[in-house]
Order: sequence, then structure tokens, then C-alpha cells
Amino acid sequence: MGQTDIDQIIDAIYDAASGEGSWHEFGDRLSLFAKAQKVSLNLRRPDGGYDNISLLEDEAWGDYAAYYHKIDPFRGSIARGQLAAEGVGQFGSDIVPDEEFLKGEYYADFAARFGHRHSITARFGQGDAAMIGILRNEAAGEFSQNELQQVQRVLPHIKRGLRLYQSLQPELEPQLYQEALDASPLAIFLVDGTLQVRFANVAAIQLATEAPEMMRMTRQGTMAIDGLRLDLRDRVEATRLRGLVGSVLSGGAGGSMQLRTWAEDEGASCQVAMLVSPVPSRLAARPGGDGPAGRANGIAMLIARKLVMQQAPKESMLIDIFHLSPGEAAVGVALLGGASAEQVAQRRGVSADTVRRQIRLLLEKSGARNLRDFERIIATLAVMSGPAR
Repeated sequence: MGQTDIDQIIDAIYDAASGEGSWHEFGDRLSLFAKAQKVSLNLRRPDGGYDNISLLEDEAWGDYAAYYHKIDPFRGSIARGQLAAEGVGQFGSDIVPDEEFLKGEYYADFAARFGHRHSITARFGQGDAAMIGILRNEAAGEFSQNELQQVQRVLPHIKRGLRLYQSLQPELEPQLYQEALDASPLAIFLVDGTLQVRFANVAAIQLATEAPEMMRMTRQGTMAIDGLRLDLRDRVEATRLRGLVGSVLSGGAGGSMQLRTWAEDEGASCQVAMLVSPVPSRLAARPGGDGPAGRANGIAMLIARKLVMQQAPKESMLIDIFHLSPGEAAVGVALLGGASAEQVAQRRGVSADTVRRQIRLLLEKSGARNLRDFERIIATLAVMSGPAR
């Protein structure tokens, strides 16, 4: 099991995400790599059912979808908090102990019948929104710690590939490539390591035009042929973005971030959620062209989506309700939308320690357990207060 094998599996993920390949091909490659009999990648549908995108339908999946998913102890372990964080692989026996697994109805009536004895399992998204099981029968034996570590190198790319698949697949049709990206309502940039823009769809250009105080595309030289670069006005966010793009160019799976809010109109504010991902080669091909399989080299994909939210209550309301000082109220409003203490300190021209002290006080006075709880309280107040007048 070498790096070449892992690279081929990762390339198969991005081929499947873009529609150039299939999740079945990915499942077959990962099964061979892990010496497993089956790879089961399940996605939960909006109606509560499940689709297995890595397997052709067979008797086992039909039985599972009809009944056995309801008593699957691995799904049940999610409710008990026994599954690790998103994208972390675990041995099946660490999630459901063997003495429990072997004595249950699920194993006796289903898993034993189809040879599902040993597994490596991971989840993606909230709860059981997406789960992968790499399955071996009794004869194949248990997975080793080294095999778990090898699989772990693939899991971040599965997570990113699923995000791309679910974000882009409705807009993609075979052979449309970048024309399909132009039609997407999501803002999509393809950038290199210096954030030079190799491609920006219509929605991306519009987003950069609407919020020049947050992001913009600037020309790198004085000539018309000079390229455009994506600039974030907040230095902390710009550093974070360059780091995520750099991780993609180094073979990593990228990540996500949020850009600070800006006023869209008198009654609402906006925030931008941004996903940084490898680029399936199909999507980087020139219009009418056909790129190689796998990931494109030297560029990363940025998918941005504007989130419109009700305008937060004014600082005066926070002062009246929670008896905050003007400084604490200002910090509370500035923190909304996911800003860090360091970012708020930079914008306000004070030290990070000062902001952290103010955060402790505003949490204490508002009764919030943490900043996420504080945002929930503020969101409720925003709805109650209505648009600013």
C-alpha cells in the first residue's frame, strides 16, 4: 500500500465528485486497497431514507435499506456519542464492542449472512448524514492499526469530495465543464498559490463587486493582459485563505472558513461561507476541452455562498437588556458571524487580551454558555426586534 495507491483513490474521489467518474469506481479502488470485501458509502436523503452511492444495489443493500438500518448499532452509537469527530476513522469494535455486536439481531440476521464482520467506520456531516463502512468478512481478519492509518489519509478527501458532489452535481451535465460552473448560483473561483484567479464564474464576479470592502479582484500589473488576484481586505482572513489554498496545492483536502459580515441594506447583513477544495480536473479543463482524470495540479477551488441574516440588534439594545458597557456591547456585535477575538481586537485597535476579558464579561452578563450560545440568543433578539428603522 503505497502513496501511488492512495493518490489513485483520491483522484477517483474527485472524478466521482465532478461526474467524470463514479462512486462505484471509488468503492472498488478503496476495497482493493484495504483488502476489504465491500465499501459502503451511505448518504441520508431528505425523506430520512438512505442511498448507498458506492455500491450497485444488491440483496444486502435492499435488506439494509428496508429494515436493518433501523437496528444498525453503528448508527445507534451516534446518538450515544460513541462515534469520533467527523472524518475520523475508527475500528468497528471500538464503536460497538464485539460482545455486543455478535449477540445482537443486526449481526445474527444480517451482518453474518453477508459477511460483515470487521470494519473501519467514519461519519461525515451532522449525525449520520453520511457514513462510510469498509467491511471485511471473518476470513479476511481484523484491520491493523497501520491499515487504519492508511485509510485515515483518504478520509479528508472523501469529506471534501462529498461536499463538492452535493454542491455542484445539480448544476453539472456531462461535457459542459466550465459552462456549467458559469451557470451555477454558487460563486466559484479557481485560484493558484498566489490567489491569482484562473477562472471566476458570473456569481463570483458579482459577489466580489457587491462587497469590495470584504473581497475584490485586483489586477496584478498595469497591462490589460495582467491577471487578476483575489484579495481579502481582512488580513487575518487573507492569511487563513492562503493557508487553506496552500494545503490543497500540497495534496491536502482544504477546509472551510467564514468571511466577516457587511451591511447589505438597512435591515439585513451578510456573511460569506467559503469552501476551499481541490479541483476535479474535469472542471479545470478549457471550454470544449477534456482534462485528465483526478485532481488538477497547481490550483484550488473556492466555493462561496452569501448568507443573508437579520440585522443584529443595536448596541444600545444589548446595553439595555444585559446591562453591558458600551465596549462590551460593541465587542458582542463585532463577534457575530464567527469573528475571532484577534480579528475583533485588530478592527477595534485594542489588545486581544482586552477583547477576551470583555467576552468573559458579556457571556456572564448575558447568561450564555459560550459564544455559539450567545449568537443564538442574539439571533432570537434580532427576530424580535425586526428590521432597523
